Amino acid sequence: MSRNTGNSLIINSIATLFCIVLFASCSKDEEVSGIPKADLLCGESWYIKAFSIDPSYPVVIGGLTFKVNDLYFLFKNCATDNSLIFNTDSTLVQDTGSKKCDPDEEQTVYGTWQLDAAEKNITWQITGEAEQEYEIVELNHDVLKVKDVFTENNVTYSAILTLKH
Repeated sequence: MSRNTGNSLIINSIATLFCIVLFASCSKDEEVSGIPKADLLCGESWYIKAFSIDPSYPVVIGGLTFKVNDLYFLFKNCATDNSLIFNTDSTLVQDTGSKKCDPDEEQTVYGTWQLDAAEKNITWQITGEAEQEYEIVELNHDVLKVKDVFTENNVTYSAILTLKH
């Protein structure tokens, strides 16, 4: 899951992550036993609620560079009502919500998703986008957390996206 990218690619990846509204796994604190992860994913809309990164990631705002761990603030309000729905037939539906960031943006975009055999990783692809693979960190009835690990400028980052119903 490592890849070398520039600042703009990371921001685009973050936006793509949200648009794709990632997936998660079972929490050690709130283990959901006996329920297949696919069943926990499917049926309801997921909305992004947090996006963190470790170590601190350099973000340039107004010509100044800040190192931050919370990247959720980079999402525009128009993107925070976007939702992702995982269907039981392995299709994915992304809806832009009522607040569009671009009036020409499609309201609904489709894709596919798949869990690996061990249900530890999830892969999805929105039509026209690159396939993405994430480690499932937590998945229960209410929370979906996924992790992406990447390397940039010889620094390895771990990014966690949190989604809720």
